[in-house]
Amino acid sequence: EAIRHLAVNFPHLASLSLARTSITDEVVREVCVQWRSSLVELDISQCSSLSTESIQAAMSAGIRTIRAARLNDLENVHLNGGRASELFLVSCPYLESLDFFNDSIVETIHLDHCRYLVDAALFCNPRAVSLVNCARLAQLTITSTRLHGLKLQACSRISSDVVEALCREHASTLAELNCEGLNQLATLTLSLPKLTHLSFAGCRKLSSLHLQAPMLQRIEFCAKAPLRMVSIDAPPSLEVVNSRDSFLFSHPDARAADGERSDGTIPITAT
Repeated sequence: EAIRHLAVNFPHLASLSLARTSITDEVVREVCVQWRSSLVELDISQCSSLSTESIQAAMSAGIRTIRAARLNDLENVHLNGGRASELFLVSCPYLESLDFFNDSIVETIHLDHCRYLVDAALFCNPRAVSLVNCARLAQLTITSTRLHGLKLQACSRISSDVVEALCREHASTLAELNCEGLNQLATLTLSLPKLTHLSFAGCRKLSSLHLQAPMLQRIEFCAKAPLRMVSIDAPPSLEVVNSRDSFLFSHPDARAADGERSDGTIPITAT
């Protein structure tokens, strides 16, 4: 009854918050049908009775921003088609797996603080993915032609192999990569021609890094990491943070710079 009343008084409603209410999936479906042509933002966070059906209904309606944080009934989520500009599935305490299928499109996905999330298959062409503090996440697959930013901060079970595979898959587009606190990382070989920002802060086991990143502007290490073998192909203006020792980097444009060695590399001291 309340939804019908709203529809009469606000036929072109653009934003609606139903957060912290006792609504059901049926109510969300009705909302998505009633304002399908106008609704651009829907907040259904902390609604304890909602399931995957509500998220699917919102995506199928093409709602641009979907906030669905702290939904306690989400465990194994399979989304089949639909689109959104931003999807927030933050702090869903029992979410274990997430899969997108059949041409789902989500530009930005926020999955931060889903502490039981183990497996994510993001076949939805995202531009940015945030998985901060998903401590049990071990498997991650992203299908995208435009992935620009990836945050894996404090995903402590993500291995070097997973990071290398993701970087190979998205080498042509990835510009920002946050690997802070990934304690499984020990040795890495990466080639990322578009990368501008990279963080290994808190990666205490990182000992070897071979990186080709000709557009890199800033890289951050863990001051306590046992870095022994580091080679970086990057511009001379690269800002290096928290590395205990000098190391070598090279760049084709740096051959005439001061301090050049016979092999074309230049010693750089961290700031």
